[in-house]
Amino acid sequence: AILNPAIRLPDLPITVVRSSDSSGGTLMLTSYLRAQDPAGWPASEVGPVISWPAAPRETSAPGTTGMIARCAAIKGCITYIGSSFQGRASGAGRKGSAFLAA
Repeated sequence: AILNPAIRLPDLPITVVRSSDSSGGTLMLTSYLRAQDPAGWPASEVGPVISWPAAPRETSAPGTTGMIARCAAIKGCITYIGSSFQGRASGAGRKGSAFLAA
């Protein structure tokens, strides 16, 4: 909300959908997190497969298509996908709901 004050966020619990397999999107996202906060995101947690910290509401799905489908089925979902999949995420009725890793 602070970074996007013009956007009204829904009052919903957030469910995180992560990749359950090796993913270029995971590599890109974790590289970004490390670059933004080197002290808070260790180099050992940068790669296509990582040990994610536990979150209260979380699930995983294999592949980008699986992540998009899982997220489309859950209100309050967030996930990360590569920009080449943005059209599929929008087509799944979740326009703007996915974090784009690239």
